[in-house]
Amino acid sequence: MSDPATDRQNLRAEKQKAAKARWARHAEAKADWQSMPLDEAKQHLAEMRADIELGAHIIQQRIGQETPVPHCVICNTEIKGLPAQTVPIRDHTTGLYTNEFYCSAECVVRKNQRQSGVLSLAR
Repeated sequence: MSDPATDRQNLRAEKQKAAKARWARHAEAKADWQSMPLDEAKQHLAEMRADIELGAHIIQQRIGQETPVPHCVICNTEIKGLPAQTVPIRDHTTGLYTNEFYCSAECVVRKNQRQSGVLSLAR
């Protein structure tokens, strides 16, 4: 009878090998989109889109499962319920977004003071 731990390791290794082979194929194709036959290029593009869609769905699920409870950027208070303000911040090197959370109007005012010298909220 086989060992379950060994079976999991073998399966993981096979998956990693398959993923590396897929990405190697994508990397090879990246250089010759101009010279690749059109039908082959369309097929390859469809395969890449399917991989990207699958990856996007998996990552979205993981974000929902693995994201910790948000904390206020200013006072580090754990935010329960909806934050007073959420600011998406774009990382220009990767193009990915992260969020900054603020627990109250007071913390939003403090953020504005730090960034632009605004002293209070407009009423």
